[in-house]
Order: sequence, then C-alpha cells, then structure tokens
Amino acid sequence: MLDEKTGRISGTPNAEAGAAQFTLRVRDSAGKTASRSLVLEVRAPLSVALPDSGADFAVGDTIDIGLAATGGAGSYTWTLAAGSLLPPGVEFHAGAARLQGTLFQTGDYRLTLLVRDSSGAEAPAATALQVAPQLVLATSAGARAVTGSTFSLPLPATGGPHRTTFVSLRAGCRRVWRSSRGALRECLGERASPL
Repeated sequence: MLDEKTGRISGTPNAEAGAAQFTLRVRDSAGKTASRSLVLEVRAPLSVALPDSGADFAVGDTIDIGLAATGGAGSYTWTLAAGSLLPPGVEFHAGAARLQGTLFQTGDYRLTLLVRDSSGAEAPAATALQVAPQLVLATSAGARAVTGSTFSLPLPATGGPHRTTFVSLRAGCRRVWRSSRGALRECLGERASPL
C-alpha cells in the first residue's frame, strides 16, 4: 500500500515468492512530476526442515542427519542454540549442516538448531533424539524338546526403541511361527499355533 502523504510503501506480501516491477510517480504542487521504476523482490520465509525429527534410536546406532533450510536470501549459516544437549558421541558440523556420530548413552536429548541467511533473518528448529538401550535377546544358546510334546521357550527381549516382534525361524523341518508375545511354542512334527 502506498501512503500518498508520506511516500511510504508498506504491507504484508501474500503472493508467492518472486519479483514485482512497478513505476512510482511523484508530483509537486506546481504540477511537475518525476518517476522511477522499482523492482520489489518477495522471498519465501526462512524455515528449517529436519528429517527424522523426534526419531527413536538405540545405543550403538550410527546417525547421520542432514539439515535443510528453505526460503530466505543467499547462503545459510547454522548454529546450535545455547542449552541444547547433544547425545555423547554425536557432533554438530555447522559447515556441513549435519548431526553425525555413534550413540552410546541412553537418554532424551533435546536441541534447537538455528539457521541464519545472508540478510540476517533467523529461523529456529527444535527436535529431540531419544536413545533407548540396545536391543538384547536374553536366552540360552540351546534348548531341549521331546518329540510329540508341546515345546515352549521364553525369549525375553529388552531394549530397543520400538515394540519387539520375533521373526520366523527355520531349523531343518521344524517350523517356528512369528510371534510378538515373548515366547515361541512348537509341537514338533505338527503345525504350530500361537498361545
């Protein structure tokens, strides 16, 4: 909007990013005029995209998270905000805009990344890295079964960032089914059914 008294253009752009060209004309009380062409560049607001934001990880995982910014003007500069907590073993590489490393300690690590464009505009992005204990299957290496008798072997699993699902196994002609109940049960020589 042009204020004819002050000669100031102001307002909030609602068009897509791009350039708008127009001509300004001024006239004094004697009727003399002057004009000039003006190009107004409209930029998309600066924002940050964080892949795997809030993703769950486990001890022993290697992470390599790339950060991306859109909008703004020119080149971007990245910083880690004060108070941010990186998991031990993970480093923030500002020049490459990446979080990289190997996780070796459980915890809930919250951090805020800041991106600044060449015009000085800033945009924050908050995320969390939740690190669970390493997935462990605690069972003995061997087990015994009797032909024709029902067989049950508890498979206690601990750790890992997600609910555990046991995968199917094959050993010779014996068939073990998929289960998420923490135990495998098989009647040798017959089709198995869940508990």
